[in-house]
Amino acid sequence: MIDPEEEQPEVTPERREVWNKVVAGVHEAMKEYTKPFVTPISRVMRDEQGGEYGELHGTGNYIQLSGRKHLLTNEHVAEALQRNSLGHQFFNCEDVTTNPFLAISEPFDVAISAIEQHIWIRAQHNAAAIPEDRWALEHKTPKGEILFFKGYAAAQSRFLFNYLISNATSYAAQEVVPPKDDDRVDPKFHFAIDYRPDRAIKIGENNPGLPDPHGFLGVQSPQTLIKA
Repeated sequence: MIDPEEEQPEVTPERREVWNKVVAGVHEAMKEYTKPFVTPISRVMRDEQGGEYGELHGTGNYIQLSGRKHLLTNEHVAEALQRNSLGHQFFNCEDVTTNPFLAISEPFDVAISAIEQHIWIRAQHNAAAIPEDRWALEHKTPKGEILFFKGYAAAQSRFLFNYLISNATSYAAQEVVPPKDDDRVDPKFHFAIDYRPDRAIKIGENNPGLPDPHGFLGVQSPQTLIKA
């Protein structure tokens, strides 16, 4: 864990180049590995003429729990069900599926929705659920470990031609000291990753860079859920 407010030791250009290559390698490997497990969560909205359209609301993960598949997100994402239906999409599938959620508020801030097997196999897709034996029982980051997360930011989502197009953002960084002046932060349940769009290194020719983080609601770090 690092403190972004503290002065960091000097690093030679050679070591910096090696470090950047290592981070890029982790980023690319995890970007591909996590694709089946993650989904955008969207709200079903109505326009003034009564027509329906989709609006990106957050991020969810497919998990295996007690032998059944579920969709996992945050309670503050699922609470939108009080006003709108919430839909998600299996990887490589255009169909939108809606589900109810069981939610627990802060400090857990978690919501889960069971996905029946007939729904899971209803259409062809490449989604996968994170099995229970890949879960970490606690968050414990070794010094210098590279963390990775994937989420759907509102800036990367557009409703075009009656279809909601949402592109995921993948990001690799290190854990940092969480805010000290926020009484909502409990180290038993929360950890922080440094997110700096102005200092991030872009990977790939078509990479637009890091967007405004709004819309990442519900994103889970695979380092916490998956034993890498």
